[in-house]
Amino acid sequence: MKGSSYIDLCQVYDKSKEYPRDKTIHELFEEQVKYSPNETAVIFDSQHLTYKELNERANQIAWILREKGVSAQEPVGIMLDRSLEFVVSVLAILKAGGAFVPVDSDYPETRIRYMLQKSGIKCVLTQQPWHPAIPKDIDRLDVYEASLLQRETENLQNWNESTHLMYIIYTSGTTGNPKGVMLEHRNLVNLLYHQYNSSILPFSSNILQYASSSFDVCYQEMFSALLFGGSIILINKEDRKNPSRLFTIIKEKNIEVLYLPVTFLNFIFSESEWFDNFPSNVKHIITAGEQLVVTAQIKSCLHQNQICLHNHYGPSETHVVTTFTMFPDEIKVGLPPIGAPISNTKIYILDDNMDEQGIGNVGELYIAGDSLGRGYYERQDLTEEKFVVNPFVPGERIYKTGDMARFLLDGNVEYLGRIDHQVKIRGFRIELAEVEFLISQHPDVKEQSVFVHEDNMGYKHLVAYVSSHNKQKKFKNKLWYYINEQVAEYMRPSIIIEVDHLPLTLNGKIDRAILKERFQMEEFDHQTYLFPRTEVESQVASIWTRVLGISSIGINDNFFHIGGHSLMAVKLIWLLKNELGIEISMKILFSNPSIATLSKQIMSELGDKHKETIS
Repeated sequence: MKGSSYIDLCQVYDKSKEYPRDKTIHELFEEQVKYSPNETAVIFDSQHLTYKELNERANQIAWILREKGVSAQEPVGIMLDRSLEFVVSVLAILKAGGAFVPVDSDYPETRIRYMLQKSGIKCVLTQQPWHPAIPKDIDRLDVYEASLLQRETENLQNWNESTHLMYIIYTSGTTGNPKGVMLEHRNLVNLLYHQYNSSILPFSSNILQYASSSFDVCYQEMFSALLFGGSIILINKEDRKNPSRLFTIIKEKNIEVLYLPVTFLNFIFSESEWFDNFPSNVKHIITAGEQLVVTAQIKSCLHQNQICLHNHYGPSETHVVTTFTMFPDEIKVGLPPIGAPISNTKIYILDDNMDEQGIGNVGELYIAGDSLGRGYYERQDLTEEKFVVNPFVPGERIYKTGDMARFLLDGNVEYLGRIDHQVKIRGFRIELAEVEFLISQHPDVKEQSVFVHEDNMGYKHLVAYVSSHNKQKKFKNKLWYYINEQVAEYMRPSIIIEVDHLPLTLNGKIDRAILKERFQMEEFDHQTYLFPRTEVESQVASIWTRVLGISSIGINDNFFHIGGHSLMAVKLIWLLKNELGIEISMKILFSNPSIATLSKQIMSELGDKHKETIS
C-alpha cells in the first residue's frame, strides 16, 4: 500500500526550530567565553585551559595566520596529535577566517600527499617544525609549529558568515582516492542546538573527546562542550584503545557523556571484565558510524547503570541528520531505528523515479535542509551526481545517500543497509544486519561482522568474521550447529573465519580492506565451511546428509574423508539417479568426491536448459 506520504509526516512532526542560524562556531564560542571565562574548557592529562585562556591562545595563532595571508574560507591543514594545541589550533583557524582540514599523521604517505595537494592547503599547523609525515617536496606549503605562534590575545574581527566553509574532511572514495567533504558553520550549529534544545544531554558537564581528528564526530564532541559551558576531556591514542585505562579516566574526570563508535561499543560490552566495571558516572552514550545492534549484554549494562543510548545517523556530507534516544528502561535487544530528523532537516524516502514512498515502503534515503553540506572540494562532477535538485522544493538541493530506509508508523526511520551492498543469494534478498544479530546471540561470540565476498570463480558468499571469548576450543563447530538451528538456510554464511578481533579504521569503523585480505588468504576446507550456492548443490548436499547421517556438510568436503565408503557410494549414486534423473558412474564419483565438483558434472549432464545462474 502507498500509505501516508512524507508531507503527512511533516504535518505531524514539525521539525522547524529557531537557532542562531546567522552565527559561526567561533562567534558562539566567544559568547560562551563571556559567560564562563574562568571555567575549565579543555583538559589533557594534568594540563588544562580555562575558557578565557583557550580563547586568548587561539587568538594569538589566528592573528599570525591572518598575517600569513589566510583569507575567508581558505583551507588550512592541521596535523596535530591529541593535545591542548589541537583544540587551540582548530579554533584559531576558524577565528582567522579559514576552514580547517584535518590530516591524520597515521595515514599512509600517499594519502597525506594526495590530501595536501588536492585541498589547496598553503599552510599546515603541526607540533614540530616539519612533521615527518609531511612530504618535503610539496611546493608552496608552509608548516608552522602551533605552540610557537604568539601575537595579540584580543578577539579578531569576524570575516565569516554562517554559510561559509568550516572544514573539509577527506573520506574514502570509490576511485581509490579520498574525497573532500565540505561542511559549513551552519550545518554543525544546527545540530548542536538541536541537541541542546532537547534538554536531554548535559552538555555543560564533562564530555570525552574520543573520535579521531579525521572523523566529523570529533568536532561534534568538541563543540558540544565548548559552546555550552562544558569541559572537553582529551585522551591520548594509547588510552583510547585500552578499555581499562579509558574507564579509569572516565571515572577520574567524572565524564557523563560519551560518543562511541558502534564497533567499539560492542567491543567493550562483550567482555565480562569491562562489562562489570563500566563507569557508573556515565549517563549518556551517543553512537554512530555503522548500524547499531543492541545485544543482550549492551541492554543489561545500560539498564543496570541507567544509561541513555542515543543512536545517531548521518553521512559525512550532512553530519548527523536523525537521532533516536533509548532511555534505560526502554532499551530492547535488536536493531533499533535511526530515529526522526533533527531540527530544520528533511528526510525523503524515494523510489527510482524520485516518487515518495509511503510509510512502511522501502526506498532510498535523501536529505535536505540546514544539515546539507556544500559538496565535494574541487569535485563538481561528484557534487552534481550526489547533491541533486529537490523535485519537491524549487531551488533546493537534496543529498542522495545510497542508503535504503523506510518510515515507520511512529515517524521514525528504519535503516535497511546500503543500496550498493544489497545482498542477493540464490534469489533471496538478505539483510546482513539481521544475520549479524542472530550470530551475536550465541553466548560464545564476542564480535561478529558479515560481508559479501566473491571468490575467483565469480561466486558470491556470505562470510562471517567472528571472535570468541577466551579462544574456546571447537568454537567454530559449535557456532555452525547454532547457525543451522537458528538461521534460515538461505541466510547462512557460506564461510566462517575466526579472528582475534575485528580490525578497525582510524575512525573506529570495521576495516573491510583487511578483512578482504584475510578472506583471500583463507583456505576453503572443512574448517572454513562452504555452504551450497545453487539449487543443484543444495539437492546434492541433502542427499549426502541422508547417506552419511551427518549435517553441515561443506560443498568442498571430500565424500570419503567425512565417513563415506563404497557401500554408501552405491546408495548415493542410486539416490542421485532416482531424485535428479542423472546417472553418475562410480568412477566419476571417485574422481569428483565433493558436492561442488559433482554438482558441476550434474549441471553439465542436465544441459544448458537446466543450468542455473548463481546469484
